[in-house]
Amino acid sequence: MSVFQGLIDLISSLFGGQKASANTPSTTASGDFDMDDDFDLDDDTAISVDDPGSGGGEFPAVPPPPPIESIPAAPARASRIETLTAQVTNRQRVEHCLVLPSQDFREWFDATTNYRNTFPRVAIVRSPAGNNLNRYRVVSAVKAPRTWFNDDPQFHIRRAYPVVVDIDIVDATTPAQLRAVLDERVRNNARFGSDDNVFTRFTLDWMTDSFSLQILRVYNQDLGNRRNEGLDIATQPGTAVRAATDGTVINVIDTPNSAVAYDRYVQIRTVADDEKRYTITYTNLQNLTVSQGQFVDVGQPIGESEGTSIKVIVQQQGVVTGPAFPLPGAIDPLPLLFVNDMTLHNLADGNLNIRRGQGTQFERVGSMGTDEVAYSLELPGIAIRKLNTTSTENRWLSVDTENGVTGFAAAWLLQARSPYSVLPDVDINGMNLDVLNNLGRPDPSRLGQMTWVRLPYKVSMNTGSQDLNRAFELYAPYIEALNRAGKKVMLVYTHQTYGEGAGFVWPQMNSSRWRELSGRFSDFVRQIAQRHRGQIAVHQIWNEQDAGPNARASVPIPPADYGGILSSAIQAIRSVDGTTPIITGGHNSGPFNGSNYARTTLDNMPASVRPDGIAFHPYGRGPDVTSKYAIFGNIDDSITAYYNVLPGKRVWITEWGVLDARSEPAADINAYATSFLRHIQQTQPDKVATAIWYAWADTMDNGYGLVGTNDQPKQPLFNSYTSIE
Repeated sequence: MSVFQGLIDLISSLFGGQKASANTPSTTASGDFDMDDDFDLDDDTAISVDDPGSGGGEFPAVPPPPPIESIPAAPARASRIETLTAQVTNRQRVEHCLVLPSQDFREWFDATTNYRNTFPRVAIVRSPAGNNLNRYRVVSAVKAPRTWFNDDPQFHIRRAYPVVVDIDIVDATTPAQLRAVLDERVRNNARFGSDDNVFTRFTLDWMTDSFSLQILRVYNQDLGNRRNEGLDIATQPGTAVRAATDGTVINVIDTPNSAVAYDRYVQIRTVADDEKRYTITYTNLQNLTVSQGQFVDVGQPIGESEGTSIKVIVQQQGVVTGPAFPLPGAIDPLPLLFVNDMTLHNLADGNLNIRRGQGTQFERVGSMGTDEVAYSLELPGIAIRKLNTTSTENRWLSVDTENGVTGFAAAWLLQARSPYSVLPDVDINGMNLDVLNNLGRPDPSRLGQMTWVRLPYKVSMNTGSQDLNRAFELYAPYIEALNRAGKKVMLVYTHQTYGEGAGFVWPQMNSSRWRELSGRFSDFVRQIAQRHRGQIAVHQIWNEQDAGPNARASVPIPPADYGGILSSAIQAIRSVDGTTPIITGGHNSGPFNGSNYARTTLDNMPASVRPDGIAFHPYGRGPDVTSKYAIFGNIDDSITAYYNVLPGKRVWITEWGVLDARSEPAADINAYATSFLRHIQQTQPDKVATAIWYAWADTMDNGYGLVGTNDQPKQPLFNSYTSIE
């Protein structure tokens, strides 16, 4: 048994706490109370800090910051108590509780009447025994005998409830004394009294505006040739990076520093309420917006992320860590994270079960809806790490839903967001059309709210034609009509753009023949891009180039040869159009084989030539692996694998849907399609550019159409898909 667990058991035995059901009401707010309230005590919030002195090696010295004799005085600002009062009263969630002794509770409760009527949104908690105070940012603790362990509320709360940030000690041993203390606060309009009785632990707010909160690497993690001296936080390139604390900027390095691999970085020094000094370093930045000596507030932007992650290092003055880290005194930032207003969002396809204990063997005590949020009852940093780890152990998170259900939820089905989280714009749905198909070129008005249209540019006309003018005459009017309807057009260049009927025997191709094809193919692509410049939103080079040798709807290419074709086509388009995105053909060999193919392709391209995104076709995948339409696995596996090929660039799902199943009920297909798109919108908008259904009509090669062979809509699929924005 851990020391921490032993302390909890001792506290519980001393004060008679007993565990209640996970969905028991947690507190009584603003005057209502229940004499029988009991609560769960969270047993999973112990902090484990690895020994930073092991491992490591020789590291280059970090250039010291310019000498600063003392930290400049902060500008005049509201007092800490005023700021704290504003924080807990201006939020929707109750973040302040007043803990009263259990014995003679009615008298203690009556003593708070004036205080409760004056200060809104304060929860009254009857004794700490058995209650989970981790749901509150601020705890006002009445220091009455036999209420706290050793009659020391600060010690008790700091050990048993590590999520609590501010402890307000109310020194009163009788109800009459409590009434007098609280009435004095009312007269002074001082909800928390003064600085003398409030004790605040040092915390870090979240540092980026990224859509979801993700920790890629933790403190002291083995990086091969060094130990990780901080936290690696996931970002998107160009994402705002914010100060995690108030403080003074002591160092701004606006040129890459290869000695410590931090690139551009900013250092901010702050003094905690206990007079301890901390220096926070934010690395891998660009477009820095602060200067040395400037005082910054928590949450103030200091720059942008340069790539897909930043590193945040916290140094504490006086801490000795040995040679393991480039920066001396580096401590673990994870337990320091307190993300103000962090919310947890449901990633499940439906309601998420909340259970009494950590595992499916425990009974269900409630659920969390798809549009509902929850709050972590564990340290935010620990919670975020649980959400993002691939480990199957200890991934149940203690939560409190906005509808009052308390218990444990599966962490892998939750996503954390902060108030700074920016939901990326994503035009989620589109449609594959075919102008040569008898039903494949519907009037644009029938496409409804969908944004994207993907068109294969078939110069060959399925006959081997090489007449570009004839193709222009066929495609131009339809592309113009789509543009007028507000649709974004993606053109796909394949063997039917150039190659079909031109003397190439696909099963007998070799590198020499692929190079021969590449020159003429790229010239056609260049002319098409020039002819339709300003009308095309994305160019796509080839289709399912990684397919197997018996592919029925595509021409496979070895990855080294595809690298040559892709490079040549990109350069050809860039000679006439310098801005329109160019993406790979849609990979269809799965997340492992397909992503490896894509990496080999890039390895065979000039370093200066890169596509703007990776496309793939995840047939047989979805958010619910029990679905009969997701027999190959979870869609997230594909998104992650392809996104990691070009980190920071969104992936493109240029074909998806259901194949060879036209007799399937449209209602079943609709449920699959709706859950697929909603899952991406809610969980992957920062990684996915769009998802384009295949196909519009059943007459298009073995796809499940929104319309049948009679051109009649299949309901409810048709109305649902054309109305999704």
